[in-house]
Amino acid sequence: MTTTYLLVKLQPNQDVTQALETVARENGFRTARILASVGSLVESVVDREGERVRVSGPGQEIAGLSGTIDPAGGSSLSGYVCCMDSTVIPGTFAYGLNAVGVTFEVLMEGET
Repeated sequence: MTTTYLLVKLQPNQDVTQALETVARENGFRTARILASVGSLVESVVDREGERVRVSGPGQEIAGLSGTIDPAGGSSLSGYVCCMDSTVIPGTFAYGLNAVGVTFEVLMEGET
């Protein structure tokens, strides 16, 4: 087993989870995890305490992104949505519903 570290820059309107799954697949990872990240979303949709919460944009920053990436799908990412009014909303990011705003950088650790 080999460990590889990648710094990934996601582009506007890419879904964070789906884009990271693509990166993992293209790099031959069996699994990957998030080590660090910084970036913004157009709007956010998170699952929290059994409820789906939609946070309208524009421009929310994401703090404390963590989770695992499965190149075959089924990844799970969670973190904190930091809104422009200083509200902070924790949750698990809904698959396919969290598009990158201006930019989003992620440091990934992958196993091949």
